Amino acid sequence: MGITIKDIDNTEKILKELKKFDRREIRAGFFGDKDAELPMIAAVQEYGAKIPVSDEMRKFFAANGYPLRAETQFFIIPERAFLRKTVDDDGAMTEVFEFGIENYNKTGSLESMVNAMGSKFVAKIQDSIASNIQPPNHPLTTELKGGKEKTLIDTGRLRQGVTYEVV
Repeated sequence: MGITIKDIDNTEKILKELKKFDRREIRAGFFGDKDAELPMIAAVQEYGAKIPVSDEMRKFFAANGYPLRAETQFFIIPERAFLRKTVDDDGAMTEVFEFGIENYNKTGSLESMVNAMGSKFVAKIQDSIASNIQPPNHPLTTELKGGKEKTLIDTGRLRQGVTYEVV
């Protein structure tokens, strides 16, 4: 009794079917209206921000036991590029594509493949958020987060809010 080994390579079939999806994209990140809170928070964390300190902000921080120095004119939120870090990571993107191809080899469905890729892309972005991207939090931020020192993680809302869409 012999053993037969069959090598399955669906690359040509996948490429042919991908032409049907010529203009489709897998987008991962945060979606919503232009003024939606979570996409705005993600953008501030991704690119950083320089927020002018208003009189109302001074009053709020003073009333909560954190008086600001008179010379403090801005809050600086440093860039922590968790989205770009994921996209620029060749290993992470390879995992996304390999996961999609494995899924296609199991299901034979291109739709299933792109959805598998989208879910893996989301997981890789979530890993990036959890990776404690530097610089470290300001001591006041750590204190306001109840001693949590990890950057980008407080309630988990940002990490849990990552999603994908196929367009």
